[in-house]
Amino acid sequence: MKCIQVFGILIAACLVSGCTGSKHTGLSGAPDSSGGTPKKTVSAAGVKYVYKVVPFDAAGGAGVESNVAMATIGGDTNPPIWTSDIGVTLVQDSPGGITVYWGNATDLESPPVTYNVYWQEGSSMDWLSANKIEDVTSPYQVSGIEAETMVTVGVRAQDAADPPNEDANETVITHTVAAAVDKAAPSWDVEIGLLTAEQTGEF
Repeated sequence: MKCIQVFGILIAACLVSGCTGSKHTGLSGAPDSSGGTPKKTVSAAGVKYVYKVVPFDAAGGAGVESNVAMATIGGDTNPPIWTSDIGVTLVQDSPGGITVYWGNATDLESPPVTYNVYWQEGSSMDWLSANKIEDVTSPYQVSGIEAETMVTVGVRAQDAADPPNEDANETVITHTVAAAVDKAAPSWDVEIGLLTAEQTGEF
């Protein structure tokens, strides 16, 4: 019979119910015997655990160890909280694009807080398909947006948990980039100014 042995820090489990002679152990401790009932021991919430899996038979013969995997048990699942204005607050034109401003958020469980800017062309926001720029600070300039283009912009806050928690605010601003303004003076093709004059009548 093939069983599964899981090694971990402070937590372990037999992944196959009904195993005979199964064992579990922490990476920092010695193996002990257990029955076939899956079991686990958890310490503090939010602690990272490291695991590897070893196949073994009823006679205790072990196979090749797997790679090491990590998981957080009962960790932080709360996104950051906005302490001022929620999400994007202002979008302005900037050379070659737009400049985006937003409020501040905090996260006491998994600091620091970072911010993700979302934008897409048009008057609505699809958060799943929008362009996403991660880990930026306010104000942030988004380049490559042409004049007279309508864009919808949003900002979401994210903590440093593993995996990270991003807030789900729906605040957006729709903005149309202004047309380019010609500020260049005319230029003379040949000679500058008046070339000749002649009288055509009385002044």
